[in-house]
Amino acid sequence: MSGKSKESAKAVDRPFSPDVLKEARKIVQGYQVILSCEEGHWYGRGLELPNVFGDGKTVNQCMEDTRVALCGAVATMLEQGQRP
Repeated sequence: MSGKSKESAKAVDRPFSPDVLKEARKIVQGYQVILSCEEGHWYGRGLELPNVFGDGKTVNQCMEDTRVALCGAVATMLEQGQRP
């Protein structure tokens, strides 16, 4: 594993700073979630970030799980100096 890959892997195991997390949550509030249901289980993905997914047994659980995943993706982007 390259040095950069090791650094990225370590980044996932630690919490985000409160300021980054607050900004990520603010940004994600404006994002849209696309939902689908297969055999009674709900799946969601971000419209703005289509490779970010969530799921749940109910619509509400799926929405919450997808928003948490979106928040993590946006917080990671912010930490890396990217514009979500």
